[in-house]
Amino acid sequence: MDFLLKNYSEKWNLMNPVLIAETGAGRIYKVMHKGRPLVLKVLTSLGKKEEGRTGALALKYFNGQGSVELLRGDNGALLLSYVDGRSLKDLVLEGQDRQASEIICKVLEKLHAVSALDRKIPAGLITMEEKFDLLFTSAKVEGDSLVREAAFLARHLLKTQERRAVLHGDIHHSNILESSTRGWVAIDAKGLVGDPTYDFANVFYNPDDQPWLVEEEERILWLCALFSERFGVDPKRILEFAFVYGVLSACWAVEDGLDPTRRRRIAGMIQKILN
Repeated sequence: MDFLLKNYSEKWNLMNPVLIAETGAGRIYKVMHKGRPLVLKVLTSLGKKEEGRTGALALKYFNGQGSVELLRGDNGALLLSYVDGRSLKDLVLEGQDRQASEIICKVLEKLHAVSALDRKIPAGLITMEEKFDLLFTSAKVEGDSLVREAAFLARHLLKTQERRAVLHGDIHHSNILESSTRGWVAIDAKGLVGDPTYDFANVFYNPDDQPWLVEEEERILWLCALFSERFGVDPKRILEFAFVYGVLSACWAVEDGLDPTRRRRIAGMIQKILN
């Protein structure tokens, strides 16, 4: 048994660990605690940086409203409520993208409603300025017009934020799962604070292995109209966040040695709609 798994199993009185997934953020186990199934996420260095600190703060703040519950945690691992169902990506693969998008709205309504109750926002979350930092840095060192335009627009969006909320920070179809007892809930929060519109942006690019779907202008326009109607946000601002996020995501890909082409292509489509 892995040393860290053994350590947390003893520390939190966990039994029968079964590895169910492994991501860049951590190794994920289904475990038993006093007869109840839970999830233990043993974090990698990347996971510690995002989910172990700021993600845990966000989950604690949401307190199970629209998200999985954080039961215990430290900077090395998180103990979470277990979700027994499928992901929203499964729904999309069944041809129900629009239904999946409606569910995303319902989950975001629950998450963002916590801040709307005027609860004190915890210190230590990632700010929008910090999130956009790589974009600003890339714009200074690259002659890339797409990156420069995204950085310029990001500064405008930061200056015109009217509402700050605790955000999930990584809403996409594989991060929303169906619970047989609680309905659809979000997992893997990153923990940001800022304009709630940011939480819509990643949806335009996902599911990320379905180019036939996400690279359709009709879908971009339909998603924008849906978010605008449900949340009362100017469609232009929604598309601006989506464009900025896509270019930022492409910058992350370059930094990680990955191909940024697809994200840049979708961002370019959104740019044309804006223009």
